[in-house]
Amino acid sequence: TRMIQVDQAVECTSCDGRGGSRKRACNSCDGRGIVMHMEHMGFFMRPVAIHCPDCEGEGRFIAPADRCKSCGGRRSLVISQTVDLEIPPGATSDFTVNFPGLGNWQPDHDPGLLQIRLDVAPHDRFKRMQNNALVRQSITVIEAVCGFKFLLQHLDGRLIEIKSQPGEIIKPGQQLIVPGEGFPGFRSAERGDLWICFDVDMNIPAGMLTPDVIARVRAALPPGPVAPGPAEDTQEVDLTHGGAGFGHGADEEHHGYAHDEDDGGDEGPFGGGGGPFGGGGPRVQCAHQ
Repeated sequence: TRMIQVDQAVECTSCDGRGGSRKRACNSCDGRGIVMHMEHMGFFMRPVAIHCPDCEGEGRFIAPADRCKSCGGRRSLVISQTVDLEIPPGATSDFTVNFPGLGNWQPDHDPGLLQIRLDVAPHDRFKRMQNNALVRQSITVIEAVCGFKFLLQHLDGRLIEIKSQPGEIIKPGQQLIVPGEGFPGFRSAERGDLWICFDVDMNIPAGMLTPDVIARVRAALPPGPVAPGPAEDTQEVDLTHGGAGFGHGADEEHHGYAHDEDDGGDEGPFGGGGGPFGGGGPRVQCAHQ
């Protein structure tokens, strides 16, 4: 529930919505409420009937001396009041709540309808795709190979423990699912999943990968492809470090993060194959604290 402060135009009680004690015929429109206005139409001028600006189309006006001291002749007053806005779980942007009788008052009309439309502000970490919550998590290369465990504070303040399966190796950009930890369904019992996209930090301190360490890592991992032998026309070249390259800009663009909420298909929420609506994905363990 949110308390919303709104302004409402209501009938002036001092003059009962009349605006003053006496109205006189408008001299500008001779009491007709309309005046003729000349407007351009190409190279010509033509007369157009418009509301009289002096009497606002009523044909009568209230002299300054006769105007209500409370509303100044406007016939209404603006008051501020508080309304309680009930926001159901899982509500999305454009969710609308109507409050009959809380709209602005107009002469000879009952108060109208106050309509409040919800605009969900973006979160600095979590994103939403339908009922699924999307989040990125950075892990080290050691965690990617040997396993990880971390605490994630959810949107409702709970801490959930996320850990990998024994022996599982996480690839950069891999997406894992925590079932049932997404957003609640809007006016339904169906709840989405929590999708985690992993960024693997491949930065290793200089000097750590000594020849001995490299030999032990190679012995612990499956053998890689056999390098081809040199040929007579083989030319050896050197590699240097470049920039992002090949049009890849910011990190968010490189990983294809944050698709529109309405996007479906076989693409995952982070741009990879398979997603909440295009096929299943691996699951991770989750414990509440």
